[in-house]
Amino acid sequence: PIAAEFLFLLHGAEREDMASFERVFNLFDGRSEAQVAQARTQWQAWRDVEGLEMRYFAQDDDGKWQQRA
Repeated sequence: PIAAEFLFLLHGAEREDMASFERVFNLFDGRSEAQVAQARTQWQAWRDVEGLEMRYFAQDDDGKWQQRA
């Protein structure tokens, strides 16, 4: 067992125990239409899970991260 507080997901990965982590980061390539589509599907599914607080950040043209949702 791991005692990690944070979970980083890549390439559309998911885990059944995501709720046991303090924070979950879903990282994807915003230049890939397939990865963006998958991330949107995940967002919609996770949005309906009670008790989750979700935020979405994206880089602007200057490379700064800005919260979008």
